[in-house]
Amino acid sequence: TIRRCELCQGAEYENKADRLISVGPDTWVHVMCLAWSSDTFVMVDGQILLGKKAIQRGKRSKCFKCQQFGATVGCCQRFCKKNYHFACAREDGCFFRD
Repeated sequence: TIRRCELCQGAEYENKADRLISVGPDTWVHVMCLAWSSDTFVMVDGQILLGKKAIQRGKRSKCFKCQQFGATVGCCQRFCKKNYHFACAREDGCFFRD
């Protein structure tokens, strides 16, 4: 069975979104897809908190670029409502703010 990211549906290393990590039974996400999601918080030690909230929101949110569900990376421009998958945002030339 090929493991796929719950957010972008990509396989491991398939879309340059890093490796897959387990966030539950048979539930996988790319590190970068989760880390850049607007519903998560990355701790100093690298732990990613609130990942399940991002996955739930992604089931309802379409990507501005590819129009597929799983988009949890929000635009940081004021008043912009665009959401992306991490890899789609990179391809579209989006700016990432720490």
